[in-house]
Amino acid sequence: MKESSQKLYTTAFPYFSARDIASILRDSKAMLQGKSLLSYGQNVRAFEHSFSTYCGRKFGIACNSCTSALEVVFEYLIAESKLQQGDEIAISTQTFFACASAAINATQKLGCKLVLLDTNNQFLTSLESIKSAYSPRMKALILVHFAGAISSDVFAIRDFCKAQGMFLIEDCSHAHGAIAQDSDGKIYKAGAIGDVGVFSFFSTKILTCGEGGMIVGDDKALMHSVATRVNRGIDPLRQGEHFIAFGHNYRLSEFSAMLGCKQLEQLESSLAHRNKLALAYKSALKPLIDSKILRFQEVAPGFLHSFWRCIVFLDSAYSTKREEIIAQLKHDNIIAEAPYEPLLHKQPLLENAPFVRANCSNAEQLAKTHLSLPMHRKITLKDVAFIASRLTLAIRDLSKERV
Repeated sequence: MKESSQKLYTTAFPYFSARDIASILRDSKAMLQGKSLLSYGQNVRAFEHSFSTYCGRKFGIACNSCTSALEVVFEYLIAESKLQQGDEIAISTQTFFACASAAINATQKLGCKLVLLDTNNQFLTSLESIKSAYSPRMKALILVHFAGAISSDVFAIRDFCKAQGMFLIEDCSHAHGAIAQDSDGKIYKAGAIGDVGVFSFFSTKILTCGEGGMIVGDDKALMHSVATRVNRGIDPLRQGEHFIAFGHNYRLSEFSAMLGCKQLEQLESSLAHRNKLALAYKSALKPLIDSKILRFQEVAPGFLHSFWRCIVFLDSAYSTKREEIIAQLKHDNIIAEAPYEPLLHKQPLLENAPFVRANCSNAEQLAKTHLSLPMHRKITLKDVAFIASRLTLAIRDLSKERV
């Protein structure tokens, strides 16, 4: 029997350098001593400014989650009559449930409908998948950069949305620092392509505050509106408590913002490390790739994958054996997950809901074949070699069973 490895290879792990930890402890001590605010102070403002600047946007509004970010964006669309009774909101079926719940919670009084889009073979939204589901009632699209990959169709999708009067929301929860390059060679960071970008800073994300979110954009009126709704409806441009909307307490704490500022300083080195690991995985798994047993998400020329998850797709012949592969890897303390299951159109609340329409046959087939390999700052090249060897062994063992 194989001996189990002592190290636990998780799919995600928050990383703070020793220097960052010392700085965080010093600054948090000052907070507890009353030398700085615990809520809505300088750290939140610094994080909003530095993160939006990093993304190439004029404004950033921090909040307590990406779910909250989506909700206040939809509330803005309703307030400006950009979403009306019976309109449709399009979302990829391959994403976290919060995308759907935020849209429905914010628009249920209008009776808005969800259109759950099929994916291409990279588990991303394509222009074709949008066009095949399009109707004149479709007024908003949440474009999900799943696993940290930006669709190669992103600029065609942006242009289509503009032509059809659709509001484009980039869901960048997985894609901090990911890059797309247009046909003129112009570089865009994730969050700088759509009308707005929304981010998650949950504990598993590339940049984490434990909990948190951010909305980035260039439209001053729009960003004023969402800032108002994040902070109870108070007008952020006036002194005092002038309530101009029915808002929420969706604020980000000072401590969380302090973590975000430190994480942002490390983001580029984190992306470099993740991309180095991805290349190492591809090299170590080349025999399986060459034999078409396994493939990775493709990265379009001029694009940069952020690798929140390192997704691999198994040949359909192994789809019925995926759980066995995951179990064998777990024996060696290797955690390989398959986000997200079930897909949105198969979720109990949505599968037969009258406010949902979906035709997601390709995504259904793909969802049987994918898994994610450990990918974070604590994973080393030596770890990659070990994980790849165990994955190869698991697949070869199954191949023998099929003979």
